[in-house]
Amino acid sequence: TPAVDEETRHSAVAAPAAAATSGQSEAERLRLELSAIQDALARSQADVSALGAAVEDLRADKERQAEQHVALEKQAAHHEAQAQRAQARLAEAEETARAAQQAKRDAEARAAALEV
Repeated sequence: TPAVDEETRHSAVAAPAAAATSGQSEAERLRLELSAIQDALARSQADVSALGAAVEDLRADKERQAEQHVALEKQAAHHEAQAQRAQARLAEAEETARAAQQAKRDAEARAAALEV
């Protein structure tokens, strides 16, 4: 019948059109998904780059701290040597003071003996 033929022809045209629309929707969905994945990848790459820079900064800080530590150890060794030299000079000065005190007592004793 002509009505059935018209309906069949309409279905035959509508089905591929619906499939094409469905395929286009799927392709668009996949494009959006791919775009989101690419955005996430770009953010991840930026994060990796920032973390790499932070690691390099930390390594540089560690190296500076190690250099400062070595400098402080050298300074401490220098101060220790100065303290030892000062201690030796103090011991010499104390010995000289004792000897001078003894010489003073000896001189006073001789002077007292001469006065008698």
